[in-house]
Amino acid sequence: MIELGKSVIRLRRKSWRYASWIMFSSLGAGMVLAVIKVSSKHGFGEGWKGIPVLLVFYGFVGRIVSSEVRLSHDSLTVVNPLRTYTLPRSSRLRALKDSSGSLQVTSEESGTIDAFAFGGSIVDGFVGTVAKVEREIAVWVNAEVPTKSVSVKYEKKWTRCRWSDLSLLLALLVTAVGLTAGALAG
Repeated sequence: MIELGKSVIRLRRKSWRYASWIMFSSLGAGMVLAVIKVSSKHGFGEGWKGIPVLLVFYGFVGRIVSSEVRLSHDSLTVVNPLRTYTLPRSSRLRALKDSSGSLQVTSEESGTIDAFAFGGSIVDGFVGTVAKVEREIAVWVNAEVPTKSVSVKYEKKWTRCRWSDLSLLLALLVTAVGLTAGALAG
């Protein structure tokens, strides 16, 4: 259950965190071995090309697994891979499980927002994560609003995902350096 005394409550699938660490570490190790293997056979001029592919993959997957719903004392924030929506607690909010099993948050200002972190899945039919989150948001909506509540307005902005964005930037940098080095080497 949620603790209303906490400053920010982060709701996300626990399985994504574990799956991402397993995937990132195993793919990283596999990519290092592949670069070594290709480099030993064809030279580093060919072997480095796998590094940007891995970094782009990390950036893409990192954005997906960073999706969540945040509850603070004055707002509900839906963090999707590309867009983040902040909804004021003062608006009439509802969280509902749609027919496909996905979580949707609705308000007067925003309309319906799909929470990517809680998209429907076959496993969720057994585990019931979306239903649990739906109940937790309902408890939060109906709880007493703290007196120090700040006036928050509806906001829709691009999602900032520090590590995923850094991974994509590094992919561009490695590609530029590799292509430049290849052109200079002739």
